[in-house]
Amino acid sequence: SVFVFLCVFWRHVLCCCVFVCSVGIFCAFVFLFFFYSRRRHTEFLACLLASKFCLETDVDTVINLTNHAYFNLSGTDGWQDGTVNILDHALRVRAGAYLPIDTQTLPTGKVESVVGTPFEFRTTKILGPLMKATHEQLRLGQGLDHCLVLDKMSEPTTETPAATLYSEQSGIRLDVVTTEPGLQLYTGNHLSVPHAGICLETQHFPDSPNVSHFPSTRLVSGDVFDSTTIYQLSCD
Repeated sequence: SVFVFLCVFWRHVLCCCVFVCSVGIFCAFVFLFFFYSRRRHTEFLACLLASKFCLETDVDTVINLTNHAYFNLSGTDGWQDGTVNILDHALRVRAGAYLPIDTQTLPTGKVESVVGTPFEFRTTKILGPLMKATHEQLRLGQGLDHCLVLDKMSEPTTETPAATLYSEQSGIRLDVVTTEPGLQLYTGNHLSVPHAGICLETQHFPDSPNVSHFPSTRLVSGDVFDSTTIYQLSCD
């Protein structure tokens, strides 16, 4: 069961949700507050969208929240028929490791270096040529559908984004700043129009409750889950 209370302010949305969760041995009342804020910086031709999740529970449970928005920075129509896609977009991610997946697209539990793989985004890469690379992990995901292990930063800021997506066609740039340890990349491989958009999902690692050496997603009663992600759009 879910009970939702929504408050909408000018350029801000505050939502309070009360979940009755029952998953296996976990059964809890989960109190979730999430806050979306949009700010426009005219002098920098930039728009900032911030999302903040705050969560409490009455008993110990597991939690892993993210945002499944698709981005296409081309700035034109055409994604509906496939004439415009994200294969010409450039991507950079501050991540020195990634999580290999199995045939069910779940992490195997290994954490591997991105060096010499298609997941090396520490230098900017165009997505199209990368998607054509011959690599077992790309075959399993039918493209990118992997979690990158973000480099740890003492204080995430818009000056040092975890990821940057850019379209040379439009000059639009998206910077992603987050307090989360992982970034799930999904290039829309199974959309009705493949690669019409890309997801940059900030989150803890998938399947964390079943992999002891992954960062824990267990929320203890009395503690507060607090997560912030900023998507900043700007234009040349």
